[in-house]
Amino acid sequence: MAKRVEGSAPVKDRIHWQQVAAATIANLSTLCVGCAMGWTAPVLPELERLLEQPGAGLVEGEPLSAAQGAWIGALLPLGALAGSLPAGFLTHRYGRRLPLLAFGALLCLGWLLLLFHEWVSLLMVGRLVCGLASAGVTTIAPLYAEEVAALEIRGALGTLLDLMLAAGLLVVYGLGIVLPVRWLTAAMAALPLCFCVAFFTMPESPEYLRGRGKHDEAQRAAAWLRLDHGSAELVPVLTETQQLKRQQQRHRDGQGQRWEQGQRSVQALAEKKPTARACILVFSLMAFQQLSGIDAILFYTVDIFQEAGTSISPQLSMVITGAIQFVATGFSSVLVENAGRRPLMISSGLLMTFSHLTLAVHQGWPWLQLAAGWLPLVAINLFLIGFAVGLGPLSWLLIAELLPPGDKRWAVGAATSVSWLACALMTGFFDEFVRLFGTSAAYWVLGCICAAYTVFVTALLPETRGLTGHQIQCHLSRQGGTSCCISSGSCDNVQGTDQTSGHV
Repeated sequence: MAKRVEGSAPVKDRIHWQQVAAATIANLSTLCVGCAMGWTAPVLPELERLLEQPGAGLVEGEPLSAAQGAWIGALLPLGALAGSLPAGFLTHRYGRRLPLLAFGALLCLGWLLLLFHEWVSLLMVGRLVCGLASAGVTTIAPLYAEEVAALEIRGALGTLLDLMLAAGLLVVYGLGIVLPVRWLTAAMAALPLCFCVAFFTMPESPEYLRGRGKHDEAQRAAAWLRLDHGSAELVPVLTETQQLKRQQQRHRDGQGQRWEQGQRSVQALAEKKPTARACILVFSLMAFQQLSGIDAILFYTVDIFQEAGTSISPQLSMVITGAIQFVATGFSSVLVENAGRRPLMISSGLLMTFSHLTLAVHQGWPWLQLAAGWLPLVAINLFLIGFAVGLGPLSWLLIAELLPPGDKRWAVGAATSVSWLACALMTGFFDEFVRLFGTSAAYWVLGCICAAYTVFVTALLPETRGLTGHQIQCHLSRQGGTSCCISSGSCDNVQGTDQTSGHV
């Protein structure tokens, strides 16, 4: 375990309800996103039935076609893809709190448009608006949760995004069984409104306020969050730009201008290498998260349950998969600060690979389909557990942990864009791939992708449990053969931590 920062309070005295409340309320917005992602599963079949009935809605029109239904499903990830990069710059310019409130209000607007489901054009606009809001929420919420948490609970609170996404899927699947379309959509519209009211009382991120030079406001926010109990986290942290400026001023006072310019060039080069390494890690994880086949598994859940010969209804099968995801993600929140990030990510890859290969073999051997119809149920549950324990929630946490503060304004949005782009590609092309090559070939490909992810994580991903942001950057720099230290002793604590944290 990483050594505790000198002078910091015991763990039990540094975990406060204010930190848990702030991170949880912020991630209520991701619960709303999970509801938006899962809304089409119970609603599209019902809309197709309603719009086939003359006079079923406010206006009469043609029934909802398969192509229109596909677009309604795809517009959310496409809208999220378009909004991810702007969301990163908005959070850099205006902070975490105000943009997150704005995106919550935008999500509410999207749901209100979806209330008028008789007009297909409004359905599509509403889904696009929900996608834009989803981009902002998934970009900002994990940053805020990481920045308001003490080191000891940073991992647990960092997994809240995926936990709330799973909770949102479970909520919309469950309510979709008992509520008609309009009442279900109205209930979903109320959720982002409740989030905005609750989150309005939460403080801005102290880290963002310090970066803007608002040290008094940062101190007040940190005091409310109870982050000011002698911890090194609470010493006013300088941004990378401020550190560089101070170093340059010391050079001017003691050395010549020519020597100063050389040092500045070396420093700039040193800072780029850990940033590039962090971006490679983060972007790859976000791509693997979607290319692992989570959407494909969820899409074919009903078919797998039916092939297994169960009497479970399609609606109930969706609720079961949502519940499995939610429970497994909850276990990840408990384990992440005890087991660490890397072991959970590696275990996740092994489980997902085994699950896909099992499904590929089962689909390719007809005699096995007859002899073990129950096998796909076991495989799909193992996959959902593996995804929810590691790759699903921890990828979002590692975005906030690995990226340097000075580059988050663009890198966080870019990482979210990679995730939504991979989601759109998987959603758009997986069904066509299955049609051309069969389900067995599709699962073989997904199994190879998950195996590649496992090798990638094992070889390259560092352990970040118990490390401050600056210590993480020092580790990334040392692995790349450079030094990111501003001063000669700035990484002394890292060397001691490295021996006890199991860092690669």
